[in-house]
Amino acid sequence: LVLLLAPMLSDGGQSLSNTTTPQYQAVIWLLGNANFASYSEARLIQRYALATFYYATNGDDWLARIFGWLTDTNECSGWTGVTCNAEGFVNAT
Repeated sequence: LVLLLAPMLSDGGQSLSNTTTPQYQAVIWLLGNANFASYSEARLIQRYALATFYYATNGDDWLARIFGWLTDTNECSGWTGVTCNAEGFVNAT
């Protein structure tokens, strides 16, 4: 996962090994996901981005977990406030 994500990050992936960053927290969460092995690369990146957003905005404080965030459910149908196109990619709205 780190090898997939590191080239996309402006810091070359350093934030993925710093335990205080939202990026690190998102990776740890994603690695523990029950469906991790079944996700395509695009889906891994999408879930990583959403989890990073969650941690960067103090998601634990905005009660998102009761709305499906950071669960094993599909982010396109089970995470409140997230909408996706027909291909399963998050819409930017």
